[in-house]
Formats: sequence, structure tokens, C-alpha cells
Amino acid sequence: MMLINRPRKALSDQQMNQYVPTAESLFSVDAGCFTGSITEWGLVAYNQSGVAQFSALKRETIEIDPVSAEALGVR
Repeated sequence: MMLINRPRKALSDQQMNQYVPTAESLFSVDAGCFTGSITEWGLVAYNQSGVAQFSALKRETIEIDPVSAEALGVR
């Protein structure tokens, strides 16, 4: 897994309204399917203040339909 150093940015007000304040961390996952049988998986971890503490991206050479990619990304 490749670590991505991105500027840490607080969540927007809309995102904070969806944020669960009792949890220690909030994890956002996503998947993307691209031409050439490339699939990317991403994860961002936020602390209780809504600041990104960690992000990672993994690129694989596999062909998968978008619905399955999203389901596997959450797994």
C-alpha cells in the first residue's frame, strides 16, 4: 500500500453533521475502476476533530465491475 502525504484538512460543516462524535476515528473508503484493468482502493482516516490523520492508496491490475469494487473497498 502506498502512503499519500496530503495536506491535512478539516471536514466541511456538511461532513461534520454526518460525523459520529462518539467514535474515535472516521474511515472513508472508495474504489475506482479505470481502463486497462486498473483498480484503485483508497482510505482516509479522520480524528474526532475531522482532521485527516492517515490516507493510503493501493493500485492493482485487476478487472472488476464498479459495484463489486465498491463492495470490496468497504470490506
